[in-house]
Amino acid sequence: MSVRLTNTMRENLADKIVGYAYDAKQAEAEAAVGAAGMALYESVYSKSSRDAMKKMPVGAFNRRNDFRVAFGALGYRRVETCAEVFVFYCDPRVDPTDPVIASVLASYDDAVEVRKAMQSARVDHRNQVLATLGRLRTVDQIREQWPEVSAFLAGMNLSLPVVRVAELNAALGLPPDTVAA
Repeated sequence: MSVRLTNTMRENLADKIVGYAYDAKQAEAEAAVGAAGMALYESVYSKSSRDAMKKMPVGAFNRRNDFRVAFGALGYRRVETCAEVFVFYCDPRVDPTDPVIASVLASYDDAVEVRKAMQSARVDHRNQVLATLGRLRTVDQIREQWPEVSAFLAGMNLSLPVVRVAELNAALGLPPDTVAA
């Protein structure tokens, strides 16, 4: 007898399959965003400013993994970094037409777009995998109709919880020999 798939089993299996395809790529995209954000941070705050902030007492500056930059009339931008950074309580103002800032900001924007595309593709593929698994009712059907994902079944708990009827009857106050008609 084959184990019947539950929605939870399908979701866990879909996460494993999609994770296999996307985890490393997504981590790489996240690292690229963080590195580009750090490059922008280093372009906005001079080395002397960064060193001065590090020497200040704890609490004098925010320590975050992101910061905001003011681009004059263009407004503010939140920038993510790959490490914790010190930031002033007021947002730094920079000139978006400065070639160095413009180049670093373009790199950051490109990295963010790659990450968004990766996240979108991951969600789309997860939905496709769930739709495919939704048509399969048992573990044996997965092994027969989609053998490529059989390897992902190995680490899953494929047994359903055992219902202890005697304990349940006792907890509900049902007589042990009563059968509903």
